[in-house]
Amino acid sequence: MGCPFDPPRCLAEHIRPALKHWTDRPDSTWYGAACPAHNDHKNSFSIRAGTHDRITYRCYKNCTRADIRTALIRAGVPAGCLPPIRRRTKTRLATEPAAPDPDITTTIGKILESGRPHPERLLEIAVLLWHSGQVPAGLELQVLADRVGISRATAYRHAAQLTHYVGSPTLQG
Repeated sequence: MGCPFDPPRCLAEHIRPALKHWTDRPDSTWYGAACPAHNDHKNSFSIRAGTHDRITYRCYKNCTRADIRTALIRAGVPAGCLPPIRRRTKTRLATEPAAPDPDITTTIGKILESGRPHPERLLEIAVLLWHSGQVPAGLELQVLADRVGISRATAYRHAAQLTHYVGSPTLQG
């Protein structure tokens, strides 16, 4: 669910308190702050109430939107205030493995052919790629659900099923 406030109010009341070193930029609609996704001492992060009822942000040190969104949510910003991540950015996500496991293609093929419901397969692949096979819980599971485009309720339901299939919260190919 989205934020009940308009973007400027959401930015002021929900997001600004979670950011460090906030600066107003007099001749701009953008604001500066320390990037929440990395140890920032130079305010390399910009944010504004954007068009189309959205909050727009970016890091000039190349943090991905997904990593920034995750950091903001961890800092207490409601997930509904931030646009969902629908596609991958040009840079590699920081949570992805640097070098894929040689058996990853086989493992993903088995997941896709398993016959389990689509959201469950999608969640299982995301857990495998971005969480080293560890089924996340709580806020991490919610962020993962947003990243792959499934509802939180679906993610919780299917995370329980993934744990049931493998007998522990770790996926075993």
